[in-house]
Amino acid sequence: MLVTAERKRDGGIETPAWWPARATQAKRDLGLSNDEIAALAARSLGVPSIDPSRVSRCLSGYTATIPLLGAISDVLGIPSPVIVAESEVEADRGPSWDCPRPVKMSQALSAPSGLRKQATAL
Repeated sequence: MLVTAERKRDGGIETPAWWPARATQAKRDLGLSNDEIAALAARSLGVPSIDPSRVSRCLSGYTATIPLLGAISDVLGIPSPVIVAESEVEADRGPSWDCPRPVKMSQALSAPSGLRKQATAL
């Protein structure tokens, strides 16, 4: 993931190249609109609302925030490429790439290997 070249007011990052296509396909398969995804992602994040244009920018790969990327991934039932280390020690251990969405690194690392795919979100 790269920081966007053009500074955005939301401090966004570019989504990885594989994510927009997978998210768009999941959106199509689920028959969800950007408005519906925005409402569900807002509920997941505990915020009153998210503008559907932010969902559109995220799905296009243009810009996303880490929380929004995780929430949209969760809504669409696809893996998020973001794992958040809660401490320097966790960051030094390295990521567990088989987690389905952003999780606390300690949850991912302490889960039995067969359960890592079911690690829960923050």
